[in-house]
Amino acid sequence: MFLERFDLFTRHVVGPEGAAREFWEAIEHLPFVSVHPKIRANNYDRIAPIGFHGDAGAFSKSDNLMILSWNGLLARGRTRMKRFVFIFVRNRDYTPATLDRIFELLAWSFNAMADGLAPRESWGRRKIGPENEPLAGGWQAILTQIRGDWRFSCEIFSFPAWNAAERMCWRCRASTTNRDLKWVDTTEKSNWRRTRFS
Repeated sequence: MFLERFDLFTRHVVGPEGAAREFWEAIEHLPFVSVHPKIRANNYDRIAPIGFHGDAGAFSKSDNLMILSWNGLLARGRTRMKRFVFIFVRNRDYTPATLDRIFELLAWSFNAMADGLAPRESWGRRKIGPENEPLAGGWQAILTQIRGDWRFSCEIFSFPAWNAAERMCWRCRASTTNRDLKWVDTTEKSNWRRTRFS
């Protein structure tokens, strides 16, 4: 279904003519582009950058929904025409194992779009066909951006919570309990500055 949606809504994903090449040329100096195994300069015109979004939304007084969606970063038009819901699930109905399964399917879908070809097997390893036919008129799509609220980022990427005592920052080891890494020390010589992640 995910791949069919990509095929059906290509016009709401790729953006105006020339936008894809302009996008990739603007960031081709970044390692994300220069070492990516699926991005080739001679094909910039046929690679759509896509984004992924995760967020919680109110469902009832006692529960929220986790909503996962994707979109073309260069698409124009109304939001409802360019944002595609992948799945939504009530918070009380999922566990880390549920999220792992969801992301296995999502990764399979994004990898198929990055190849730009119909895959040989489904995400459940069942034979499907016909294989190696171009998807979406010969376009590829590369996951380029992941967005979400802090709760989503903590659940998915195991980022520390903002109110955690030992470490609360996802970019360094600033701490409220380790005196050498006190987050309140904002001087140029503060120790936490040396712990920033690349």
